[in-house]
Amino acid sequence: TEQSLTNKELRDFLKTQIPEYMLPSAFVTLDKLPLTPNGKVDRKALPVPNLQERENQYLPPRTENEEIIASIFAAVLGMEVENVGIKDNFFELGGHSLLATQVISRVRQAFAVDISLRSLFEEATVENLSKIISNSHSPLVQQLQTAPVDELENREEFEF
Repeated sequence: TEQSLTNKELRDFLKTQIPEYMLPSAFVTLDKLPLTPNGKVDRKALPVPNLQERENQYLPPRTENEEIIASIFAAVLGMEVENVGIKDNFFELGGHSLLATQVISRVRQAFAVDISLRSLFEEATVENLSKIISNSHSPLVQQLQTAPVDELENREEFEF
């Protein structure tokens, strides 16, 4: 008897093998790959994956920040904003590194905060990205970001 893996089992296994941002956004089960007359994979004959079949239940944005981030994800990915929930992962929705740079740029514009590309790769859900942005707006972080640099006269001088 053949035993097939569910998409969740396959995704969980792949998470142990490759970085999360490299995981496919969807899986399609085929009996065999369509081939061209030359024996190569016929990419045009491959079925289009259904990105609407999600592992995560849709949870709508709860805060203004989450709404803005969901709309950024939707705009960059060419989706309807109603299809992007707080548990949705940018890369599982079809995002990739080039689109991730657009997200970072739009987040910078919307929130006047710099987040690293690495942060998006590591925290790729609407909810987690919102937490990063909220933490960057905390009073302590703002105080550190706007702290004046000590004047040159306050430093010790050394003679060589």
